Amino acid sequence: MDSEAKEQAVIDFLHEFMELCETNNYEKAELYTILKVQREYPTKNAAIQKELTFVLNQLYSKLFDQQNYTLAGVVNGIIMMDIDDFKQVNDNYGHLNGDIVLKRLGQIISKETNNEIKAYRYGGEEFIVLVEKPALPYIKAISQRIRRHMEEQEWEFNKDLVLTISIGCAIGSGEDDVVQKADDNLYISKTNGKNQVTM
Repeated sequence: MDSEAKEQAVIDFLHEFMELCETNNYEKAELYTILKVQREYPTKNAAIQKELTFVLNQLYSKLFDQQNYTLAGVVNGIIMMDIDDFKQVNDNYGHLNGDIVLKRLGQIISKETNNEIKAYRYGGEEFIVLVEKPALPYIKAISQRIRRHMEEQEWEFNKDLVLTISIGCAIGSGEDDVVQKADDNLYISKTNGKNQVTM
């Protein structure tokens, strides 16, 4: 089988995998499966990497929606963050280095997670952290730690590059559309100069 046929076979498999996910209502085990494939069988094939990223985005988004639905009516907090000027990273350094940036931010966020703080990928370069009631007093501090740690990172593909994130936070119950409030605050952070937290 030539390389082009192998590439198409992998992409076809990922399409079939997404159909299976929809059938099983997006169980967490499926997300872990794709993450394991991505970790243990890294690829430099841009087409396959693009498809993997799409699948992961879909899984994270669906799982977040499920979790948010179960908390409807319960007071909780949302931290929504977006990498500033991320398109320039992809344009100037390539999508593989862009993926390195996304994974690094994911690692920074994961250090803040526990039973009351859960993180999800939400679109291309956006991440959401769901903060349940016991951890709500710390939502601003969590956000600032993530923002600061991202700003302090060093990047092998450009030692002088400083990458930052903008963050929006909100607290309320499910019917208050906390996600929309956090998104509005993220927009304020972006328009007021980026690399900041708005609550």
